Amino acid sequence: ETYNNGVRSLHDTGWADLSSLLSDDICALLSDVDAAFALTGAHTPGWPNPYQDGLAPDEHVYERVTDPEKFQIVEARARAWSHVLLERGWARHAVHIEWALRPHDSGGTDTILEPVADDAVPLVLTTHTPVDNHQIVTVTVAAGDPAVRLASIPDCGCDGCDHGSATLLEEMDTS
Repeated sequence: ETYNNGVRSLHDTGWADLSSLLSDDICALLSDVDAAFALTGAHTPGWPNPYQDGLAPDEHVYERVTDPEKFQIVEARARAWSHVLLERGWARHAVHIEWALRPHDSGGTDTILEPVADDAVPLVLTTHTPVDNHQIVTVTVAAGDPAVRLASIPDCGCDGCDHGSATLLEEMDTS
């Protein structure tokens, strides 16, 4: 709804006549994911963008990660997506996937969602858990058979690259 309201506002001002609204089906899907995330993400609180007021980060914050645990929110969002896709009957769990291009992060636990629809491709969500206190949880989003990495979320966890949890969740939703 927030996205659609923004697009409507842009249309009203003439700035983005080519921008499309999200369909009712997409809005309903995202609403279901938000409802599932209320459960899967109950113990992973969000946080605001520390630079939303136009402040630029200091150079020294690009080398530190103050709160690595907060990035568990991306794993919780991935679990919400898995839950909704399985519950809607659009996918089923699979146990093996071939990789055309493996994730940059080593290891990880794959959740492989095989589509029920013909001609659709598998979705792979690989959760990489930290091996020490200086690393963060990341989720690799991949698709296809063989699977190809589409995104690694977050791509950086340093304090200087932090744009708040809403940006990470939006990136999960659009990947």
